[in-house]
Amino acid sequence: MSNVEAKILLFTTEIGKEHDACIDYNELSSFDRLEDFFEPNMLKCDEELKSSWYRFTGDAGFQMANKCMRTGDTACSALGAGWLVGSHPTIEEGVVSRGVCFRTRSSCCSSTINIKVKNCGQYMIYYLIAPENCPYRYCSSKHPQIIKGTRQI
Repeated sequence: MSNVEAKILLFTTEIGKEHDACIDYNELSSFDRLEDFFEPNMLKCDEELKSSWYRFTGDAGFQMANKCMRTGDTACSALGAGWLVGSHPTIEEGVVSRGVCFRTRSSCCSSTINIKVKNCGQYMIYYLIAPENCPYRYCSSKHPQIIKGTRQI
């Protein structure tokens, strides 16, 4: 096989591969993303977040928060704290669409955005896009979601 033939074979093999988001993702690991982090003088937002797959790791916990945080306060360093509506998917469900609500001082769900979620077995990944408003921010949780008495992740 010539070098040209080998390069063509490699190129066509790479094109045929499906992108595995469970391997190729960005990490969100800052402690100030936690749903129970309240610091009114430290407001942040995700307006410059690039559309991509993300995993909550390290000090940020295990997964996206999946309940409305208490109203009237900041949560995860944001006035618009983002939380997942609905349950996290099982591995068998593959990539699913879910809504994210952004909590404000007056409402648990003042704005909604649609994202993708995938269960990678030991962790979840999320295809996130930048929220339209600032200070809206995706919040995380240190508590893995429990379904029917068993850990889902």
